Amino acid sequence: MAPVTSPCRHVLSLAAILVLLGPESSGALEIRPTLTAGGLYTDNVLLAPNGQEQDDIAGLIQPGIRILSNGNRYDLSLDYSLQAFFYADQPDADETYSFGRALLGIDVLPDLFS
Repeated sequence: MAPVTSPCRHVLSLAAILVLLGPESSGALEIRPTLTAGGLYTDNVLLAPNGQEQDDIAGLIQPGIRILSNGNRYDLSLDYSLQAFFYADQPDADETYSFGRALLGIDVLPDLFS
């Protein structure tokens, strides 16, 4: 059995919290996939010193997903995207980046001050 990775562990923790909040707090679930594509030009792809620069063009693709859920006792927002650059003449300069964000607001003691 493969070990649970860190991002997966965080998602499982959030799911456990939502289960503990109980069925009266369940809310709507919205899933939004995203896709961004583009290109860029750089005059110094390898960040070389003056006189040794090499220019190149690159393609960019950035798939992502946003998950939103709002209940009586919580607000949840999960965002993830992968950004990948593919260079035409310098494939060794290809890069990928991961971006993630998780926000969870919980009403732990409902109606405490009302």
